[in-house]
Amino acid sequence: MEEDGCQLLSKEVGCYLLEKLSSLRDEFECVGDVRGKGLMVGVELVQDKACTFAVCSVNSIEYICVSTVLLVCSCKNW
Repeated sequence: MEEDGCQLLSKEVGCYLLEKLSSLRDEFECVGDVRGKGLMVGVELVQDKACTFAVCSVNSIEYICVSTVLLVCSCKNW
C-alpha cells in the first residue's frame, strides 16, 4: 500500500475534502460538525447550529448521494 502511494493520496485528498466540507459548515446552518481522517469523513446535519437534533431530510440526502455513486452511511440518533 505504501509502495503505490495510496496512503499519501488518501491523506492529501482527505485534507482537501475536510477543508471544503468545513467551509460548508460556515456557510450553511444545517451542517453542525465535520470531522474525519483520510477519506473517512463524518458530516453532522442538524436543524440549526443552536439545536443538535438531526435533520429529518437525512433519508433524501442519503438517497441523492447513493444515486450519484457516493458511498454513505447515515447514523440516526433519534
